[in-house]
Amino acid sequence: MRQRSCSRVGNCPRNNDLPQPAHDATLQTMKATLPEPEIVTRNGKAVAVIIPIKDYEELLDRVQDSVDAAWLKRFRRKPRHYRPLEDYLAERKRK
Repeated sequence: MRQRSCSRVGNCPRNNDLPQPAHDATLQTMKATLPEPEIVTRNGKAVAVIIPIKDYEELLDRVQDSVDAAWLKRFRRKPRHYRPLEDYLAERKRK
């Protein structure tokens, strides 16, 4: 993730109670435990969202399940033609 750079030291907001590395670690821990998604905006418009990795993986699973269900639905609409195993084996033996 890209961090903003400050043009002057006085413009950089910081928590002065903690040394910078400790502040960064605390901030990372706080963001990792947020129960709600964090929305990132640019020029007042939402451009990204930060969610826990577990939620992201669940979303991917749901999308894949949806794709699989759609494929199965299309497959079941088409008539299926089967041939006996003996016919297949005989054809394969001839080749």
